[in-house]
Amino acid sequence: MNRVAVIGLGKMGLLHASLLNVIPDVKLVAVCEKSSLINRFSKNVFSDVKIVSDISELSELHLDAVYITTPTSTHYGIISTIIEQEVCRHIFVEKPLSNSAKESRQLCDKVKKSGNTGICMVGYNRRFNVTFRKAIEIIREGILGEPVNFEGYAFSSDFLAGSQEGKRINRGGVLRDLGCHAIDLAIWFMGNINFKSINSSKV
Repeated sequence: MNRVAVIGLGKMGLLHASLLNVIPDVKLVAVCEKSSLINRFSKNVFSDVKIVSDISELSELHLDAVYITTPTSTHYGIISTIIEQEVCRHIFVEKPLSNSAKESRQLCDKVKKSGNTGICMVGYNRRFNVTFRKAIEIIREGILGEPVNFEGYAFSSDFLAGSQEGKRINRGGVLRDLGCHAIDLAIWFMGNINFKSINSSKV
């Protein structure tokens, strides 16, 4: 039985926790959330799961994996703590990995230096989508010829002018929150690519 914890119980945290709770051979052991209000709610939803407010409390639970579903700005500190305290071997973090390429490289270096042999991954789930898997199959078979350029789009009502500014900043804006999926797909589809321009605008 694989013992798993979820860190962060917002929309994505609740989704992952609910899914993990019904997967065979997986036991949702704990959820970690700083908000006392959400913790009180969680006790009613996950009655047999340990509710903690500090990552250090997860160290004693003999976890196999953690799912990190907190705002992007917190990823670097949380992942660093998990590595340093050897909370578990396997780490899943919602995209993007961190606020910058520099922080992401540092986190990758931390994992390598720690000797961790587990699976560490970021939630770029488009690569597992049937539509996109068919698209890369068509590209690789050469049906379209050799692609030389493309355009990618990402739309979200979360980032309209009426949304809360703090929420948009916390999630990194549309480019980091949704646009990173388009960038990941572009790299998957095209291999090494050169970005000439990226435009973020309100529609």
